[in-house]
Amino acid sequence: MTRFYHAVHSFLPITRFTGSLLALVLTGCSGEVLVSDSDPSSTSCTPEPDQVSAEPLVLTNMESATFIGDTLHLQARVDNAPTYAVVGRGDDGLWRLIFNEPTLAETAHLARVANGIYARLIPKDDLIVLEVFNMENPEAPKLASSFPMGVNVEGPLVLAASNNKAFFCVGAAPGWDALTLEMDLTDPTEPLDPTIAETGACFYYSEKSHILNNEVYASWNHPTGVEAQEVDVYTFEGGVPKVVMNHGYNQSGVHAYGNVLRAAISTDRAVFDTQNKNLFLVVNLHSDSQWSNGVPFTWNTFDVGSKRSLLTVADTLAYVIADDTIRTYDLTELENPVLLPEIITLPGAQGDLKTLAVSSTTIAVTDEANALYLIPRGASGVINPVSVYPKDAAYTSSCDGD
Repeated sequence: MTRFYHAVHSFLPITRFTGSLLALVLTGCSGEVLVSDSDPSSTSCTPEPDQVSAEPLVLTNMESATFIGDTLHLQARVDNAPTYAVVGRGDDGLWRLIFNEPTLAETAHLARVANGIYARLIPKDDLIVLEVFNMENPEAPKLASSFPMGVNVEGPLVLAASNNKAFFCVGAAPGWDALTLEMDLTDPTEPLDPTIAETGACFYYSEKSHILNNEVYASWNHPTGVEAQEVDVYTFEGGVPKVVMNHGYNQSGVHAYGNVLRAAISTDRAVFDTQNKNLFLVVNLHSDSQWSNGVPFTWNTFDVGSKRSLLTVADTLAYVIADDTIRTYDLTELENPVLLPEIITLPGAQGDLKTLAVSSTTIAVTDEANALYLIPRGASGVINPVSVYPKDAAYTSSCDGD
């Protein structure tokens, strides 16, 4: 089968947010105005720039991120200097840069290996290095160990992590499939030598795009001509690799599904956004039902708005850009997606939106203008971009003008 090379490796979906954005005011039965938790008007104290002792920092090039505890770990430039940054919100509601380490300025897409232990793969001195971090205090990351790899690691990224193990793909000789290696990190200060894992998760790795979310992983190829669109989903739950789905379809057939453009994955659902303007391929990662290929999946029609594209997935919820708003579908019942009433707008958002990270409470999103939006899950209404201040910034006056 002919294969297409030079795929862009993507962690989370990027989608277009265009046109003017209208602020939506939603009213309940009592006539109350409903606003999101991050809207300054929803708090008794509204932080104004002239009330803070320092100017906001300029954050740009936000490439990757991970929520750890109540903090957001970012790969970014701060005042034009590349760094590994940790951002947190104080009791006073002010977002501050609480950790800033330029020597760690590589990917902040970290895989959770165990409680308080995270790992990443980075290029360093012409090698690929596995770095293991102690995050028991998320505000002060500590490098526990650094393990140079003597193999050609693809990515570079940690493929998945679970049960004190990290999984990643290694390159193969021409004509051979890439292998999946697993590494025991029970002692994060002394990782054991990698061994070969019994899984096909890395097959044709260098030819595909990839998304991962700790112990779940998905990939898709970029077919040309008569080649079929292939979609693969794996889990590494409990440190054991498992095939969820290896599925191929005719993208130019009667349904005209088209190629996969972007995708997102949670520990419960994977969603693939295709060239078809109406249909999304949705996969249940945990159902025992045996459908096509022995895997539970279906094609859903998200019929909100005249234009729609996938933003991200969290648990069983799919977040979709629809006519310059963000709408949410509940995918608990795979064949019966439910459009939830929440409507989110991001005033002034420019160009493509990129999801940086998802937690149990928040979705971190950035746009082409380097604005950072922290969207509370379940919120509705206007979400304004966040300003991040230096660690020692403080209010110079109280909110009531005292």
